Amino acid sequence: MTSNLIVGLEPIESTIEGINHLTRMGVVPLLPIFKPLEGSDYGGHKIPDTEDIAPLLAHLYNAVKSNKINMNWSKHVSIFITPIEGRYFTGEQAKLEVTLYNLYKSKIGGLATREIAKLRRRLKVREVEDSFDSSEL
Repeated sequence: MTSNLIVGLEPIESTIEGINHLTRMGVVPLLPIFKPLEGSDYGGHKIPDTEDIAPLLAHLYNAVKSNKINMNWSKHVSIFITPIEGRYFTGEQAKLEVTLYNLYKSKIGGLATREIAKLRRRLKVREVEDSFDSSEL
């Protein structure tokens, strides 16, 4: 389930509250940016700056992720800013997580993961009876 939260009509703090509320309900917020039409009632309304939107996108990504909502389905939605795109504003940790996820899902990554699991099972420590007699020393 999704809901549009139009960025730029309300203060950023209000949009963050909306993101928090929706993600707690399991809803993915999509963030179209308000673009006023010349001659309309909002024609002179200021479009938000990138500096204002970047932390908002980072918050969107983190909120969806922390509420364990699948965001991969929304990556092909082209007219909105989706949570998966917000990862670019969260720092290096999110970029690393996405890179590792893509690696694990690749053929080579899947093969490596299975082979490492097999090796780990073979190297598993087994309990054996103590056959050493200290009295022989």
